[in-house]
Amino acid sequence: MVRKSKAVATSRGDPQRRLRRGDWVEAALRRLAAGGVEAVRVELIARDMGVTKGSFYWHFKNRAELLEAVLQAWEATTERVIESAAQAPTPPERMARFNELVTAWAADADEAALENAVLAWAQKDAAVAERVAAVEALRTRNAEQLLFELGFPPAAAAAWSEIGYTTVVGMVSRSTRDPRFRHWPQEGYLTRLLEAAELLVVRSDDHNPDGAPGE
Repeated sequence: MVRKSKAVATSRGDPQRRLRRGDWVEAALRRLAAGGVEAVRVELIARDMGVTKGSFYWHFKNRAELLEAVLQAWEATTERVIESAAQAPTPPERMARFNELVTAWAADADEAALENAVLAWAQKDAAVAERVAAVEALRTRNAEQLLFELGFPPAAAAAWSEIGYTTVVGMVSRSTRDPRFRHWPQEGYLTRLLEAAELLVVRSDDHNPDGAPGE
């Protein structure tokens, strides 16, 4: 997750005692969101934070280890959203919480920029592409499960999870390129999409609530 604050050491004499590993990761996330993976350079991040590179090597062996930490931080955002939504007690409340969290994420310009930067990174690095694919599968499976719990038949839950996910990612991408879409996630947007899906889905009377989505 991109943090707005910038960690700066209080002096250059001993920066490693003042900066945490997480400070470097947050600064790297900002660099990634603003300029792509090529911009995630130790010397540039150190300059951003007003410290020497010695602080970096107190926490990381090399740039590759930092990039791995950055990718893990990006992955963790999806996990937090899913876990938070799962805390709600009923299917409608879980879906409402999920829609709220996704809308807040999509409305954050820094998060949108980071998402697009990670997707661009995946186009250049096969290993990153595999990680992105795994996160996308997790996202769509979660949405599919939420829809199934609401009463969507398995095939419809699977289809609408993909439609909803593609819509959100496409709009996030567009919001960073087109000023008209910079504030696209209007309140209730995903709820309206869900309502449209429900109108189009014919619910089966013999729907088995104990079955698994996609079976």
